[in-house]
Amino acid sequence: MITTFQEFEKHVADRAKWLGKAISQYMKSDEYEIALEADQYEKQQNTKINSYVRKLYDITGVTSVDFTNPNNRIASNFFHRLITQRVSYSLGAGVSFANKKEVKQKDLSTKVVDSTKELLGNDFDDILYDTAYSAEKHGVCYCFCNGDEYYVFPMTEFLPFRDEYSGKIRAGVRFWCLEWKKRPVIVDLYEEDGYSRYMTKDGKYGLGALELVQQKLMHF
Repeated sequence: MITTFQEFEKHVADRAKWLGKAISQYMKSDEYEIALEADQYEKQQNTKINSYVRKLYDITGVTSVDFTNPNNRIASNFFHRLITQRVSYSLGAGVSFANKKEVKQKDLSTKVVDSTKELLGNDFDDILYDTAYSAEKHGVCYCFCNGDEYYVFPMTEFLPFRDEYSGKIRAGVRFWCLEWKKRPVIVDLYEEDGYSRYMTKDGKYGLGALELVQQKLMHF
């Protein structure tokens, strides 16, 4: 499912309502359902084998569950191990850049410093690893960089708005809820010039009850 930036721009007056509808449609899409299933496989809860039920057919073609079939289904942890191996092979030791220089220490010894890596921050390797892991699991992952801060948005929590002409992500919403239909829903709208927050309040739950609670703040 693709929600475009041009569609987003058309709904300024009813933005909260439109955002709730767009997220709801996204959560019903095939790619979202597959991502949720991937989450279960990562937890060794293989949905296919766990939901398999052996059936018997009588002479008239009527089916019934075979209760004599032993429940010996064993879930595999192969999916998690495969992702971990693939990501660790590429990023287990972090990344390095060609822009290195020698810096003298207090004891007059020299130390090779990766100046680009220092600018990216101490957490860059961990954030990159987490982003790649989530991308391997869901097929895509999003990372928001705000100054020297990084935020990983898995596919199950982020809906991008792509430009119809360039294909670039011009805006997007990160959404989450601790317990759907029982807890508040929080939606952060990210635009090119800043971000704003929508959420449900006063005991209202669900994406249809979003309200603007924080006006747009500028990015760093």
